[in-house]
Amino acid sequence: MLDNHYQSSEYEIRFEDHEERRPELSPGDVFRLLADDHRRYAVQYFATRTSTVATVDDLATFVDDHADDADRRTIEIELVHTHLPKLAASDVILYDSSTKRVRYVGETFLETCLDWASDRDFD
Repeated sequence: MLDNHYQSSEYEIRFEDHEERRPELSPGDVFRLLADDHRRYAVQYFATRTSTVATVDDLATFVDDHADDADRRTIEIELVHTHLPKLAASDVILYDSSTKRVRYVGETFLETCLDWASDRDFD
């Protein structure tokens, strides 16, 4: 079980009343999550770092650096209203909307598929 306070050297996150659950995603769930390039980049952000904690701003900047289809502000809005809630609903991340902090929980099959997809250019 997660402590109600998760502390990293960079951030303090509160995820009240959350019990740690390991996601068990079906292949269809994984493919739906990775179907959008902004969600792929958001997950990939954590694969490129040692920390499992980020701000929405960190993620939006990373996505903006890698995606060339939207401006930075639009990306942040889409992350907050669409992509982070989908990842949170699948238990891949914990998202605290009040602090705009994200904690990556991870999922092995998702990461394997992301690695495979990252090696290819689908655009």
